[in-house]
Amino acid sequence: TQLPRKWARPGTEVHAEPPIPSAGAQEAELAARRLAAHRPDRVVMDCMSYTTLHRDAGVTMLLAVKTVARIAAKLTG
Repeated sequence: TQLPRKWARPGTEVHAEPPIPSAGAQEAELAARRLAAHRPDRVVMDCMSYTTLHRDAGVTMLLAVKTVARIAAKLTG
């Protein structure tokens, strides 16, 4: 996957678990468990297909669709 290269920043360790959003809850759960093993500070869910159902408690989550909605709301007043 190209995700670690996409998100790489100096001083940042990147782990990627790219489940296909349409693969279902079981695949998302497995990916979340694999990612949790790294004890991340935050998770970026950068596909617009991810929903709040793909979010897991206990870590800061950035969900693309919610981030874009917030920006659009600010731009439109």
